Amino acid sequence: MKTIHALIRDLTLSAVTLACFACTVSTSTSPSSSPPTAGAASSAEVDSCKHEACDKMKFFGCNSADEQAACYADCDKATTSQIDLFRACAASSVCDPACRTNIAPAPAAGSSGGSGGGSGGGGGASASSCSSACDKLVQCSLIPVGAKDQCVSQCQTAAYQYQIDCVNSTACNAIKATCGDPTAGTGGGGGGGAIDSGLDDSFSIQKCQTACDTLSFYSCISAADHQKCRDDCTTAAGNKRDGLSSCVNASAPECAKAADCYSVFEQ
Repeated sequence: MKTIHALIRDLTLSAVTLACFACTVSTSTSPSSSPPTAGAASSAEVDSCKHEACDKMKFFGCNSADEQAACYADCDKATTSQIDLFRACAASSVCDPACRTNIAPAPAAGSSGGSGGGSGGGGGASASSCSSACDKLVQCSLIPVGAKDQCVSQCQTAAYQYQIDCVNSTACNAIKATCGDPTAGTGGGGGGGAIDSGLDDSFSIQKCQTACDTLSFYSCISAADHQKCRDDCTTAAGNKRDGLSSCVNASAPECAKAADCYSVFEQ
C-alpha cells in the first residue's frame, strides 16, 4: 500500500501531466494567424502613404478633393515598394504627376488619364496659365521658341492644372525637380509630363543613370546590374526613371532600401 507521500507525489505528477497536455492541445488547436501577403504594406505604411504623400500633394495644391480621395484609395491597395517610391517621389518632386503612377499605374495609351496623374495626361489647363507657362519654359530654355505654339496647344488639352500652376510659380532651375518634367511626352510612358514639346527626355535619363551610379558607388548592386541599370534608363518609362532617381536619393547609402529601389525599377 502506498504511503501518503507516494499518493501525493503521484497526484502531483498526474496534475502536471494533464496541465502540459492541456497546454499542448490549446496551442495546437488555436487558430494561427495567416502570414501577410508578400509585398503587402502594413497599416503604418498605408498611413504614411496617405498622410506624408497624398496630404503633402494636397497641401501644395497638387491634388483636388476628388484626386485626394483617389490617392487615399490607391494607398490602401499599394505594396510596400510602391509606397516607398511614391513617398520618395512626392518628397522631392511635389507636383509631379508621375509620382502618383507609383501607386496607381499609368493608364494605357489612348486612355483618358484616370484619377490624378498617369502618363495619359490631365484634363487640360486654362488658356492664360498655359500661355504664361509656355512663355516661361521658353525663357528658362526648357523648350525652343518654335515649340511655343505646340506647347500651348498641348497644355490646354492634356495638362494638369496644378503642374502648370507649379511651373508658373517656380524658379527656372527648380521646375523639373519641383513640378516634374512638363516637357516630357504624354503618350504611353512619357513620364507624366503635361506638355509635349518634341524635346527628348535626356535630363530624366541622366538622372536615372546617376541613380544607377550611386547604387554602384555604395556597392548596393553588382557591376553587371549597374550596366543593366544604365542601359534600362534609356528605354524605361519616364515615371519609372524618375521613381528610381527619387527612391535612390532618399535611400542611399542604406543598401537594403536602395537595392529595393532597383528591384522595383526592373520589374
